[in-house]
Amino acid sequence: MTVGYFVTRAAREDNAGVLEFYDAFPVVRELYDGVRKWTGLSLDEILGEHLPEDHGTSNSYSAIRSIAAQVAVADVLAQEGVRPDAVLGLSLGITSASCMAGAFDRADMFRMLWERRAIPMPVEGEPAQGVAICRIGPDTDTSTVYGDKVDGVYLGLDFGPAPDGLGSWVLLAGYRSALEALAEHQPSVVIIKQGIAAVHSPLRRPAAEFVRSLLDGVRFRDPQVPLTVCLEPRTLTTGEEVRTAVWENLIRTASIPHGFAELDRHGVKLLIVPGPSMADDMVTFPVPVLRVQRPADVEAAVTKVAELRGAAAEAGI
Repeated sequence: MTVGYFVTRAAREDNAGVLEFYDAFPVVRELYDGVRKWTGLSLDEILGEHLPEDHGTSNSYSAIRSIAAQVAVADVLAQEGVRPDAVLGLSLGITSASCMAGAFDRADMFRMLWERRAIPMPVEGEPAQGVAICRIGPDTDTSTVYGDKVDGVYLGLDFGPAPDGLGSWVLLAGYRSALEALAEHQPSVVIIKQGIAAVHSPLRRPAAEFVRSLLDGVRFRDPQVPLTVCLEPRTLTTGEEVRTAVWENLIRTASIPHGFAELDRHGVKLLIVPGPSMADDMVTFPVPVLRVQRPADVEAAVTKVAELRGAAAEAGI
């Protein structure tokens, strides 16, 4: 195997790139026509930049835009003969990756994403939740940052070794008051985001159960290519495993090193990031990365993949 896809939720939509793909490729316009039909949203709502004030609806808009852009780029690459040998999904990217691996029908997926606008959020009167970005130094005792000794703070996402080699980055999730208290005596807690649910933590159990209910009766197929998710270091092989990963993603710690380790086991030598993704300057990639975010990036990806697969064929791999 040579080529893997790495799919994450977009940290911010690159609307210009999405519009360029829409204008350049009929296969992208066909996809967006489908998204419009499956969700009932207008093309302007799907391709636009405006987000509704309602938090749940805004989240659904953002998720639909992010995943539609990623699937669109994957469709363009497939039309050019580039298909992944393995797919890795992180966070909401698990949903997108499941579709790219042939396990989650895109019509069912986009309907589910729109129905997620009613996902339960922390209600008024309950302790406020939040997330924080934290730099973990090489000598930091992580038990002083999260875990059983730090009440109300959970490890949400482990980014793995920092690109500069000095420790690592983590996303913390929990009660806002606990995160603020931690930040007072832990200068490594560098960002607190207010008004955000405690993603990838047990506090999101009501939301996870809601998504689970949305998936009742939805058909999931066994992945057509190796599909791994950043929840544990293993490959998902059945449709039921994929279903579980989609809803459990909300309450389980995510680990990028787990996902990369599994891709290495599958022999991935090149990672393609199709479409918009999270800000990945905190991630150390173990293999070369190609980001396909504009139509001009497609040719480079096609050329590189052809070179790799040609070399592998010559070597008898």
